[in-house]
Amino acid sequence: MRATLRASIVIAFVAGGLQCIVSAAPLTIVENGQPLATIVVAQDDSRAPSAAQALQNYIEKMSGATLDIVEEGAEPSQKIRIYVGHTQRAAEKGIDIPSGHDPSVRDDAFNEEGYILKTKGNDFFVGGNSDGPYLGVQYGAYALLEKLGCRFYFPGDWGEVIPDQKTIVIPEMDITGRTFRCAV
Repeated sequence: MRATLRASIVIAFVAGGLQCIVSAAPLTIVENGQPLATIVVAQDDSRAPSAAQALQNYIEKMSGATLDIVEEGAEPSQKIRIYVGHTQRAAEKGIDIPSGHDPSVRDDAFNEEGYILKTKGNDFFVGGNSDGPYLGVQYGAYALLEKLGCRFYFPGDWGEVIPDQKTIVIPEMDITGRTFRCAV
């Protein structure tokens, strides 16, 4: 009985691992210090430009490569695109980005402030709730940077740990995150 259970667990683990290997679609956004991606910013998302700027700055700190930033509708300079904010492309791909703001006082008020990180083909989406006081798109940008190895312990350069990587690969992702604030 024990051997059969152990064998079943090993088979399930191996099958699951193979499935992950087969379905993985990482996106190389910088290779040997050369940019391979363009950051595309939503037109009508007031907080998306600062999130895009943070991605550009930290990717440059990591690799030395500067990814172009263009507004959605302009022609991207690279085949791989990182869409930031509530973009039309995300809507076309059926990607649900958190939105909405209910100003009423309630226990779950900050459950609205969420973000997504999602891979679709050669597109990567960083979106989040920017309605009202929410900073979801910025939280999404920093969540991506943390997935790439950056750490932010204190404000400013002194509190940052930025990996030195001449090649940066975004693994396939399908993440919906929620931010939580402490009530004072």
